[in-house]
Amino acid sequence: SFRVALCLLSFYTCKTNQILAAVCYALSQILDALDGKLARMFNQSTRFGAVFDMVIDRFSVAGFLAVLSQIYSEYSFWFILCIVIDFSGHWFQMSASLNSREESHKRARNYNVIVDIYYGVPYLMFILVLGSETFMINMYLKKFGADLGANQTLINFNDNLLYVSLPLFVFKQITSLAQLHSASLKLAEFDTVKVNSN
Repeated sequence: SFRVALCLLSFYTCKTNQILAAVCYALSQILDALDGKLARMFNQSTRFGAVFDMVIDRFSVAGFLAVLSQIYSEYSFWFILCIVIDFSGHWFQMSASLNSREESHKRARNYNVIVDIYYGVPYLMFILVLGSETFMINMYLKKFGADLGANQTLINFNDNLLYVSLPLFVFKQITSLAQLHSASLKLAEFDTVKVNSN
């Protein structure tokens, strides 16, 4: 997948060519939005595609959060915690959806109102993902702004983007925790039904 190559190039160049790293990561996330939309438009959505897409999403986000944890060592615990939350929430959501034989983890039956809102309100998931990715990319660029020759106007613009995107990034982490909660309840219900049927 071209997205995987872009992410790996971003991680490889994160300390030597910050502009290339940021552009490659941003392009990989744009392609994520496009490939899902195109798959649905041409009725080519598959279970394999859904799982593959989720795995690439998790690996790209985790990789970039790992980069941030290196360059902001004082915040490394929080970035690593975000990796754990993101993986756990999405893995449980996907597992619960597959065990329930639901068509998609995005259209699955949920036990948490935050998850229902996240997947149910049009464009909310897109806005939160965009905000979360914007926060991560701008946090990365902030570290190198002066070294890259950014003038004060660009630095101020980047700071303003950080202030706007931080709440979206935080709420995205909350939705991952809500997914973990909802999917845990669904898996427990699945196990209970299985035990009672024996």
